[in-house]
This record gives sequence, structure tokens and C-alpha cells, in this order.
Amino acid sequence: MFLTRKPSGDSAGWMPAFVFNSLLLLIPLLAVRALSTTVPSETYLEDRSASVLAEARRSMDETFSSIQHKDDSQREIWASLVHAQLKARNMSAARGFLLAAPQMLSSDDARAIQAAAQADPSGNEDERLLRASLLFLPSYVRISYETSIQPRGQDLITAPEVIPASVETIDGDLFTDEASAKQIRAANLTYRPTFSVLGRVEDLVHNSRSWLRGNRNDNFCIKLAGLAMASPPSSTNLSSNRLQMAASVLKTAYRSNRLNPDYAARLNEQLQNTLPDDILFANLEQAMADVAPLNVRAMRVQDAYAQSIDPFAAARLGQHLEELAMIAEATSVLGAVSLLEHTSSLSELRHARIIAEAGGDRAVALVAHMGPEGVQMDIQTVRWSQSAILQIMALAAAIIALLLSAWASLQHAVAEVRAQRAAKIARKSIATS
Repeated sequence: MFLTRKPSGDSAGWMPAFVFNSLLLLIPLLAVRALSTTVPSETYLEDRSASVLAEARRSMDETFSSIQHKDDSQREIWASLVHAQLKARNMSAARGFLLAAPQMLSSDDARAIQAAAQADPSGNEDERLLRASLLFLPSYVRISYETSIQPRGQDLITAPEVIPASVETIDGDLFTDEASAKQIRAANLTYRPTFSVLGRVEDLVHNSRSWLRGNRNDNFCIKLAGLAMASPPSSTNLSSNRLQMAASVLKTAYRSNRLNPDYAARLNEQLQNTLPDDILFANLEQAMADVAPLNVRAMRVQDAYAQSIDPFAAARLGQHLEELAMIAEATSVLGAVSLLEHTSSLSELRHARIIAEAGGDRAVALVAHMGPEGVQMDIQTVRWSQSAILQIMALAAAIIALLLSAWASLQHAVAEVRAQRAAKIARKSIATS
């Protein structure tokens, strides 16, 4: 009788164990699948979709709202931040604080600013918001700002034409379709004074001659100017205008010691790999071997730099320069320098580009106030979709099934122990009888 019960128990107990072991293998797969669907690791840094820009804008707005507490001195604190950036001649940051006024001021002031901006018939959304925010500044700060932005006869950059369209909002929330992504960038792009520190081609000839004679003190800047003036678009995948803009940002940051030392060393190494000394030296010697008019020698020097470029190294350096060009277009050259100052890698530079495209000069203001924490601001990139929800539900169901199977296995083990004890007692009773 007792011998026939044990096989029955074994046949009934293998199923919970099989389910338990299967779920142990299945749950990690479901977890990885769910995480890859909802949290796309570092790939969002290369994503320029409307959803990523909208999430970055929301994170920026929340950060601006948390800069100061809601009290009676709120407007004065905001005005002091604007004035401090004006005194520091950081116009991009001053403009960013003006654009962040609805988030930094009281709810009554925010509604008044929005109403004044909507009543303004001209310009894009940011331009209308900026003019409305100026009305809430003390007169001395407003006069200082208006004096600082007076045109001084500079040329305008040849950036893409600004589309006079604004990002539509509903209760302050951005739309997340692809059309909105283009409008977000268009709202942040404005005509700005040009800023170039690369010099002319004649300067490149003079500096290259000095370099040949052994003056290598400005090696980085000379090679950077040569790359920007002579590189074909295929080597860095950048147009001439964007390449020179990015090179101006990088040279300004390098000359003013506003680059992270480790990052500056890596960029210098990439530039040296792009224009190797031995190859460039030989090509420049050949270009300057004969006496020739300056215009002819300038063409030869440009050809010497173009022939010395290593295409693989140039493509790697071009990734950094492309991010810088996009940041400069979304803010300004000096605004891009401010963001570059607080980055130490390509991934951080891409992060800075996201917040620059999402908020324009707001990003510069944020970094001016917070430092590196502003560049590394957390951007929520969890993508809630029907597929992600179903996968999370499947993961939860598998975990519940695992717990139930574990409970069933425990119950079966307890029953087996009890059955064995009962059989042992029965055998003892039979033996003593």
C-alpha cells in the first residue's frame, strides 16, 4: 500500500519543478525585452525626434521651476539672474533666463506673460515670449538688455532660413509629432552675428610658414584652421559653413582655456591623427618650395592640408564638430562655448546638443546657473507604448506564476515529508505487531 503512493507523489511533483525552472529562464528574457522597449540606453543621444526634444524641454522647464521657491521676491531674483548675465556679457544666458520667465515667476506673472506673448502678432514664439518677458524686468535691467542687443553692423551667419512658425502648446505641453520637432528647432534658430576666429587664408599661409620653421606653440589652432579651410565636405560630412562655425567654437574654447583638460587632450590627439605631422610637413614644404604670388601660394597651402587629411580620423573628429555646429545653430557660437566648457566626452556633447535644440538659449542659461549639472540634466526617455505595457504585464504574470509554482513545490515537498513520516511510523507499527 505505501509503496504504491510514492510513485504517485513523484509523478505529481515534477510539473511544478518544471514550470519553476522554465520561468527562471524566461523571466530574464522578458525583463531585457521590456527594458529595451521602454528605456533605449544611449541611443536617444542620436535621436532628434519630437518626443526626445519634448521630454528634454519638459525636464528643463521643471528644473527652471525648481531654481527658486515661490515667494514675494521671485521677480527680483529672476531679474537679478538676467542682470548678472548681462554684466558678464553672456547674452545667450540672459536671453535664456528671459525665455524661462513663465517657469521661474509666479503663476499670475506667467499667465500675464503668456497673454502678452499671444497678443504680439510678429515673430516666432520665442521672440514674442522674450518681448513679453522684458515688460516684467526693472527698467534699468531692461535698458541694459536693449542696449546690449543694439546692432553693430556685423554680418549675419548663413544659417538655414528661419521658419516663422511656433511650437503649438496645450496648457504648456509640447506636441510630440514629427512636425513639432521641426518647429522646435525653427523656433530656436534666429539670425545672429557671425563669429569667426579662424582668420583668412593668407593668415593660414603665414602661420603654416611659421609652423614649418619650428614654431609649434599653436599647433592645435593652426591645424584646426587648416582643416576648416581646406577639408572637403566628404571627409568630415560637414558643409564648409558648419565646419568653420564648429571650428570657431572649438578654437575659442581652446584659446580661452574653457575646455575640460582630458577632453582637450583627446580632441588634440584626434586632430593630430587627422593631420599627421610628418605628412603635413612634407606637403607644406612642397607647397612653399617655389616663389609664387600670395594667392597661388594660398591655393597650394590649402591643397597641402587637404592632401594630408586622414579620412578615418577626420570622420571621428567630424562627429564632435557636427555636434558643436548644431549647438551653435540652436544657440550661438559663444553659447556653444559655454556648453562645451562643461562637457568631457562625445556623449555629454550630444546630451548638450539635445537640450540646446530643445530649449535654445534656455540651455545656456541653465548651464550658466548650474554648471556641469545643467549639461547632465536627466532627460526622461521611457517610451510608454501598447507594446511596452503588454511586455511589462507579461513580465508581471511570469513573476506571479514563478511565485505560485514555488509555493506549489513547497507544498508538495511538505506533503512528501509528511507521507514519508507516516510510512515510517506504519512500518514500525507493523514490525512491532
